[in-house]
Amino acid sequence: MKKLILTLVTCILLTTRLLAGGEEKSTLTVVVKNLQNSEGQVSVTVFEGEGNFLKKGLEKATQVNTDGTATLIFENLSAGVYAASAIHDMNSNGDLDTGVFGIPTEPYGFSNDARGTFGPASFEDSKFTLSGDKQISITVK
Repeated sequence: MKKLILTLVTCILLTTRLLAGGEEKSTLTVVVKNLQNSEGQVSVTVFEGEGNFLKKGLEKATQVNTDGTATLIFENLSAGVYAASAIHDMNSNGDLDTGVFGIPTEPYGFSNDARGTFGPASFEDSKFTLSGDKQISITVK
């Protein structure tokens, strides 16, 4: 009888997990630092995998906190390798503004505080592994 109850409980737990999607979901908290003023908004995009980097991602925007930071929370993410970018969109136009030669005129940054030499940081330098709830920070410059 004891063995039967244990088997039933195990089956119920496995079935519940399969019905719930079969995998644990994670929450990623991104803290953007070094915001020089409270103008506009801060947007963060999280990219899953190298193939999506700077092309397709999950984007959120928020206002700057009084302490010069912004915090954005991404919920229900699958385990995997990600990279993130942040923009301080000071004029709230939804774009990273650039100057004559394509050099950004608004502060931006990448996860791991990665920087590119002549362009954006690489996925390799920006990537991080998500396998449970995690907090990262991005310093914009």
